[in-house]
Amino acid sequence: MLKRIIVMLIIILPFISCIKDESDDVPQPVQALYVVNSLAETISVIDLETGEVFNDVFLTGITPAEIKYHDDYLYIVNSGDNTLQRIQGGGAWTEFIELGPYRNPAFMEFIGGDSLAILNFQSGTMTLVDYQQGVVLDEIPVGLGPWGMTYHEGKIYIGVSNLDMVSFVYGQGRVAKINAATFTLEDSLDVGVNPGILFVDSQGELNVICIGDYWSSFGEIWRVNLTSFEPIGSPQFVGGSPGYEAVDAEGNVYLGAGGWSGEGAVVLKYNCISEQIINDAENPILLQDEIGASGLTVDSEGNVYVCCLYSDHIVKINPEGEILETFPLPDGWGPERVLLLDTRIDVEEF
Repeated sequence: MLKRIIVMLIIILPFISCIKDESDDVPQPVQALYVVNSLAETISVIDLETGEVFNDVFLTGITPAEIKYHDDYLYIVNSGDNTLQRIQGGGAWTEFIELGPYRNPAFMEFIGGDSLAILNFQSGTMTLVDYQQGVVLDEIPVGLGPWGMTYHEGKIYIGVSNLDMVSFVYGQGRVAKINAATFTLEDSLDVGVNPGILFVDSQGELNVICIGDYWSSFGEIWRVNLTSFEPIGSPQFVGGSPGYEAVDAEGNVYLGAGGWSGEGAVVLKYNCISEQIINDAENPILLQDEIGASGLTVDSEGNVYVCCLYSDHIVKINPEGEILETFPLPDGWGPERVLLLDTRIDVEEF
């Protein structure tokens, strides 16, 4: 979907604020989906063993975006009020860390120690936060309209769209390479239009999905050699306007690619190991009666959970794209991002 350019609200808060959660009813299922409802500004929890949906489990800030889990805490960046939110796993308390006005934070990556890097779309900057102390350590410019980031072996890779905020025309897309230890720019690489999805695959190659401009250019897959920081071969056309990704253990990459017309939510699929395009925009996985495939995640069996933003469902599909189950949320809540947690697995971060 089109990037959200938020009209910021001026909110008077202390730099860090903590809110006690007096509820003893926070669900803690063994295997669960944590769903970010960007319109309702809440977190829902879906127990995957029972299928039960718990709504209003946590309240977020204004326009919540990405959610992550680290060291028994949930972390959420809130685009509308420019905050990082930290929730103790059991829901005992919530902390808000202010990032400064007109930032519009959208993505984050843990980069070692107590450091968290946050990418700000509106200000074109990246903020370094000590999440244990709740303080902003540094902030650097990265370029116009940054969207999408990943961290790998001491480097942060950022998609820079060079979107002109006045004309809404996309400039030369590029990937910025940041040294996480010094928080400085090391290199940059020109790629396609609007690079917005980045991840390093099991072969150690950087996958960059260029979203396109939504009307005249569309999804491309670029692969980058991290040693030479040069493209590998030619980009592959996948089409559509993919927004978010999930990768399974076999290297299958699922892309939430909208589908706003009412003809079905669209999911694209390719394999980052074999480089095979499995479902492009001409032959997508189409979720009938759903609208707006957005964030998604995948479980250990290869099943995919898709946020359908405007039909207010989380849809579970198998690797072939067949719908297995649909989890309804209240009308108008806008599920946009989703996190899968399994307490049976000893992990630092999902």
